[in-house]
Amino acid sequence: MATERWTDEMLDKLAEKVEKNAEAIEKNAEAIEKLTENAKELNIRFNAYQQTSQWVVNLAFGLLATATITTIITAVFKK
Repeated sequence: MATERWTDEMLDKLAEKVEKNAEAIEKNAEAIEKLTENAKELNIRFNAYQQTSQWVVNLAFGLLATATITTIITAVFKK
């Protein structure tokens, strides 16, 4: 296999590609940082919605239990 000699033109093209790659990597790093921040915000919102849903479920069960106990007590004392 023959050894290829690097010309100035080839080195210039390589330098341009390296520079473009460095810029792309920097843009990707910024995009990842933004995505991470968005994920944190969404996680906070999701946790709030989950907690609110749990409170609603607990309230519903509490109301059902209260209504059931009230109905039973009313039926027992009417006899």
